[in-house]
Amino acid sequence: MKTMLFIEKLFKFTCKDVNPLISEALDHSLSFGNQVRLKIHLAICKVCRRYQEQIKLVRDLCRKFKGDPLTPSKVFLNDSIKDKIKQELKNYH
Repeated sequence: MKTMLFIEKLFKFTCKDVNPLISEALDHSLSFGNQVRLKIHLAICKVCRRYQEQIKLVRDLCRKFKGDPLTPSKVFLNDSIKDKIKQELKNYH
């Protein structure tokens, strides 16, 4: 019975549940359960895979133009950097 509840919980993970985990997984280790849920959801959800790609791209662009690791207290991008990131995003598509 416990196994069935665990399996049911894995597959009832919604996009709304996954979005914060996508960002969190870039900065921190997720619990085993959340890792499994995220992998399963990403395997079946094209929209969330695309969102994950976009988050990684924005993160990489911020690092490229800012030059240091992203932490919420350190991310202050001037207008020039913002313009460069916007241009890179336009070129991405």
